[in-house]
Amino acid sequence: MRRIPLALLTSLLLSLAPLWAMAHLGHGAPGLALDLERVDRKGNTLTIELRLENAGEEPLLLQGFSTDLGEVIILSGDRVLDAREVEKMTLSLVVKGEMPGIFTLIADFGEAGAGPVLVFTGA
Repeated sequence: MRRIPLALLTSLLLSLAPLWAMAHLGHGAPGLALDLERVDRKGNTLTIELRLENAGEEPLLLQGFSTDLGEVIILSGDRVLDAREVEKMTLSLVVKGEMPGIFTLIADFGEAGAGPVLVFTGA
């Protein structure tokens, strides 16, 4: 059985993460790119910086973010992404339980759909 080095697999997953976000939006929904820019870890608290881009022609309303690790709080950034707009957003997550090395964060845009963001914690 052929083994794929972890660094190669990680690079591949990171490069595909924005595509997964676009692919998981609802049928006919405008394109959305979600990019992880930075993760800072202090104890069991993560500060996550994202770049969101609405490549569509209609505004999108972000309902929120979810993960099974704990509650995600939006610290900065606008929940409304106008058409052709790029928004920077900062989130906080207090992880309940053991800190994973990698997890999926889901951005919920209501009727427009939802998209995943792969987050690496460095754990």
